Amino acid sequence: KRAKTHGFLVRSRSKTGKVTIVGHSMGGLIGKVLIKELDYRGQGSLIDSFVMVGTPQIGTPRTIASLLHGDDEGMPNYQSYVKSVLNHSVADPATVREIAQNMYGVYGLLPARKYVKSVDDPIITFDEDTDLLKSWREEWGNEIDTYDEFESFLLNVGGIRNEPEKEALNEPEVVNEHAFWAMDFSHQGFQDYTYPEEVRVVQVAGWGLPTVKSVKYTEEHGQIAYKPIFTKEGDETVVYPSATYNKSGETYYFDLNAFNLPEETPDFEHYNLLNIEEIQTILENVVKGNDIENTQYVSEKKPILDSIEDQLLVSVHSPVVLGVYDDEGRFTGIDREKEEVVEAIPGSSYLIYGGSQYIFVPEEGEYRFVYEGVAEGQTTVSVESFVDDEAVSVARFEDIETTEETEASFEIDGDTPEETIVIVDVDGDGKIDEVLEPEDPQPVERTLEELVVLLKVKIETSSMSANLKKSLLKKVGFLEKKIVKQKQAISKILTDLEKFVASKVKKGKITEADLVTIQQLIQSILDSQKGVTLDQTRIDALSQNIGKLSIKESRKNVLLQKLKGLNRTDKVTKVTGKFSTT
Repeated sequence: KRAKTHGFLVRSRSKTGKVTIVGHSMGGLIGKVLIKELDYRGQGSLIDSFVMVGTPQIGTPRTIASLLHGDDEGMPNYQSYVKSVLNHSVADPATVREIAQNMYGVYGLLPARKYVKSVDDPIITFDEDTDLLKSWREEWGNEIDTYDEFESFLLNVGGIRNEPEKEALNEPEVVNEHAFWAMDFSHQGFQDYTYPEEVRVVQVAGWGLPTVKSVKYTEEHGQIAYKPIFTKEGDETVVYPSATYNKSGETYYFDLNAFNLPEETPDFEHYNLLNIEEIQTILENVVKGNDIENTQYVSEKKPILDSIEDQLLVSVHSPVVLGVYDDEGRFTGIDREKEEVVEAIPGSSYLIYGGSQYIFVPEEGEYRFVYEGVAEGQTTVSVESFVDDEAVSVARFEDIETTEETEASFEIDGDTPEETIVIVDVDGDGKIDEVLEPEDPQPVERTLEELVVLLKVKIETSSMSANLKKSLLKKVGFLEKKIVKQKQAISKILTDLEKFVASKVKKGKITEADLVTIQQLIQSILDSQKGVTLDQTRIDALSQNIGKLSIKESRKNVLLQKLKGLNRTDKVTKVTGKFSTT
């Protein structure tokens, strides 16, 4: 009744007798329900425009972490979760998770049927290398990418999962089936609603910040654990396919990554999108009935991932507080005195999931990471390269002894992150107790050509004399020529081999099926030309297939003889050896 009265007052003050509804985040879903109800009553003409900003129209995967593990969904700066990390929490994550099970509104933010169907990425995956998840993989496979599987996993159909203890936050909760089904029914009734023709519909998606696109279950310290899998195509809470789901209205993307880069710009993300002046301008134009112009940050086309510079992703899984300083002394992490998140390094992001902390920083730079213990336990430090929306492990440190007094640090050079070393003072007495090297360093794989380029750059930027540089670069040039000649020779051998086999097919000496197999193996060998030596297993497989052909031994020997030329790498090896000696 109060809402009806308020709506009447708004309309009475409008020059057109109509109103514009602006919904941010879940407010967009409520706005859709309101418009549908008015339309049902024959009053849809009362609405002039409808704007959704960062609205999870078909849900968003981050809610999985919130509902199943108590992560702090939608809280500005993770206020309660920060306090829980510092052991000062009023509403700890275990309580948050317990309460959330009966909050129907939270369920409305889970990925809906349309989300699972329209997005390629699976919403949940299971680590294949741990026996702890064997029964899960047997029931649901290595990933959950259908809605039926998603429903079965959340409701624990068949009792495959154990109901977790209240404090076991790394184990997924079994959700309230009535709330889940109510959410599903609601989504199916509203997500494909067609707005009245006279209503202008505008949707604005935040883009460019690390946002959860799926949840991966794995093993950590001998127990079931989970980690978020990130994409840059979201606003830290809602991924863009959900925020732009409506296809009948106007769609705009706001590039948060570019907008947040200048040092003087406060960090903006999902929860404070409406505080951005450029987005307020969009709202003003909608209210006035004006067109929305593309700007430096606002575009009708989705920005491309190449516009975001490569980043480092550093995470800790443990009872510690993580932070990082750049070479100008700017800080990103938890400010322990203010008990809040600070993101002062341009282009950085700080996120908390399941007690684990994740920091994104631009890859180009030098950083000093620090962490302090808040309880006793084991710490894992992970350093990853985040490029083209994929995280690749670079260095990892496991089972580091941690106490409430522990202080540790590690410096990362963006050019050589695999050389990171962690220095640990376990008991906080000011003395170094451990100097740790990565347990499983994963240097980025480079092609032979890329390695030669790095070699040339190293020579050119060294402090040696100009004459010596010239001499060495000349020898590198000679090496490059040998590499090119060898690859040309390999390609010629394989091309001739394929032609020879194809000619025998025409004469009925070799079957079409055998030809296809041999062609596929030849192509795989060509694809493997990344280093001096080809993939020997593929060459052996090709040899074995030729050996099985139902042709004369003499013809087999001719084909096998042609393959021998593939292993002649002596010339490149010889030149490389000479260069090394020099």
